[in-house]
Amino acid sequence: MAGGKEEYNAFFYSLVSTDTQEMYYSSKRQQFLIDQGYSFKIITSLPPPDSGADLSFHSLKDQLDLLNNLLVAGDDMVGLEQLEEDTDGMALLKARRSMGSMRAMSGANGMIYMEYNTGKSKQVGQSKKVKDPAKRHSLFKKRFT
Repeated sequence: MAGGKEEYNAFFYSLVSTDTQEMYYSSKRQQFLIDQGYSFKIITSLPPPDSGADLSFHSLKDQLDLLNNLLVAGDDMVGLEQLEEDTDGMALLKARRSMGSMRAMSGANGMIYMEYNTGKSKQVGQSKKVKDPAKRHSLFKKRFT
């Protein structure tokens, strides 16, 4: 950690031909990344493919051997990692069943839901106000007459 802050490396790759309309969107992406605080570097040429000798599987033979080993490996060789304890050193909790209401589980225990009508109060027997047919739009005149 430098300066008390964690540092992360994030790389964004975009292959763009400079003579297409994609350059407009590429420049927008570049500006967005700069606005977010990322540094932006444009690489105009890639290193030659034979310069990767420091990589683990840099030769075609090594890559094909790795692929063959992966294809030959059976499901029993894959295996799953079983953790006895979590990262805090506490034993993993097992699932358990308990009685309770959804209200208590959601955190709404003791709360009451009430509705209030803030609009005009209408009586149950009161009918709707009928609009004057002459004031209706021509499309609605045909429908309601």
